[in-house]
Amino acid sequence: MQVEFRPTGGTALQLDYEIFNHLLRPGTDPAAVRSALGSVPPGLTDLLDALRSPDLTVTVDVATAPTRRRHRFAYDAGSGAALIAVSDSTLRLVPASRAFAASGLAQAVSLRPFPGGHMGPPEPADDQIVTDLVAQDQARRSNALAQLRSDLAWRIRAAGDRQLDLTAVVRRDALLTSAGDGPGLMPTTSTAVFRQLTRLTSRPSESRSLSGATGSPA
Repeated sequence: MQVEFRPTGGTALQLDYEIFNHLLRPGTDPAAVRSALGSVPPGLTDLLDALRSPDLTVTVDVATAPTRRRHRFAYDAGSGAALIAVSDSTLRLVPASRAFAASGLAQAVSLRPFPGGHMGPPEPADDQIVTDLVAQDQARRSNALAQLRSDLAWRIRAAGDRQLDLTAVVRRDALLTSAGDGPGLMPTTSTAVFRQLTRLTSRPSESRSLSGATGSPA
């Protein structure tokens, strides 16, 4: 596995994944990064800092029967970074903004409009099938997708100052997501999913401040 970083106006940097992980260890200072790379491309240090100690980490698994790719987003107070799986062997390191996290995550799973007027009843699906939709094992993944009559599934998990765990099954004319109150898949719309993603853009302290400001006497 390789990690690729393309600085603006510079030459693309290719790093072995093990070396890249070494640079992410806590306490790795700029001198150690320069020692490992020879020279540090502009912007790389900020992205490494964001990945080392994020306030919020979001993992995105996108699965089809033949492939599963994992993207990772990390956000701290001042910056953010994303590791985008552009192929089975290459991750691309790019800047990310928490203010636009919902848009970035929607793009990562290719979220597209689904009509809300033809939503059917909940669909039974046990927890194991839902988990297997994005399993690394191809046989389990293919079987789960076939049982749910889908060619594509994804899972978004957020951990940190916000929490989210959402698995989706994508069909030709329907979008179903994991139910929060029990096993099964609930028909939904892309708008409803996007609203869930927008909750990741603010921090709890910001939400409390907004709530307090709204409730204050004029």
